[in-house]
Amino acid sequence: MRFLVLAGVLSALATPTWSDVLPAAATVANCALGGTVVTDPSACSFGGGSASASLSPFVGIQAGASGFGQANGAVAQAKYAFEVVGGNPGDVVPVDIVVDLRTAASVNGLDDIGGGIADAFADINVLNHGQSILDKCASTDRINRDLCGVASFSGAIAITAMSGDLSNQLQLRAIAGTGPDSFGDSLSASAFADPSIFVDPAFPGAGQYSIVLSPGVGNGIASTVPEPTTLVPLGAILALFLLLGLRSGKSSPGSRS
Repeated sequence: MRFLVLAGVLSALATPTWSDVLPAAATVANCALGGTVVTDPSACSFGGGSASASLSPFVGIQAGASGFGQANGAVAQAKYAFEVVGGNPGDVVPVDIVVDLRTAASVNGLDDIGGGIADAFADINVLNHGQSILDKCASTDRINRDLCGVASFSGAIAITAMSGDLSNQLQLRAIAGTGPDSFGDSLSASAFADPSIFVDPAFPGAGQYSIVLSPGVGNGIASTVPEPTTLVPLGAILALFLLLGLRSGKSSPGSRS
C-alpha cells in the first residue's frame, strides 16, 4: 500500500518587535511503531526507527524508517527565530539561507522514486510577521515531487529581512515512512535538513550587519552531511501522522508477480 505526506502545521508568529531577546527555539522528535508513539524534545529511537533534531553547534534534523514490510515512520522538527542586527532599525538587508535538503527511499535496495511503499520528505519554511515568505522542499513521493520538483536540494535561498525585526522564524521538517507491505520487502526511507543563515556578502555595507539566532542555536555548517541511506532506521508512520495532524493517504500498489 502507498502513503502520502503532504501537509504540516506552521506556527504563527507575533507582530515584529525590536528588543535584545529572540523567542526560544523548539525541537521535537517523534517515532512510532503500530499504535505506540514515542516523543522526545531532541531524539527518539523506537522499534525499527529513530529521529533527531539538533540546534548546536549547527542546526540539523534527520528522520528515517526501515523494516521488512512494517509500517514505520518518524518526524523530526525544529523552529527558531533569527534577527539581522546592525545599521539602523528597519534597514532592509538581503539574507542568504544556505540549506541541504536530502531525501531517499528504497525497496529491496532499489530507489523508490515513485512514492510507493517508502517515502521521505524534507522542507524549510521561513516566516516573517507570521506569514510564510519562503518554502522549499524535497521529496521522494511522486505527488510531493510534483510540488517539490526534486528529491534533494543544496544551495542558497535569497530573502530580505529588516534589521532589528524579531518576527523572522525558520521552521524545518524531516519525515520518513515505510509500508505497510504484505510482501515483506526490505524498505527504507530517510530525510535530512541542515540550514545556515548569513547576510549576503555582496550587499554594500554587509559588514555593518550580522545574524543573531534564538538562544542556544548554532549557525555553523556541518562538516559532513550524512548520506540518506546511512541514517538510523525509524518507527511507524501511520499512527505518527495521526498524532501530528499530518495528512496521509494510501492506495494499493501495482500487481506483482
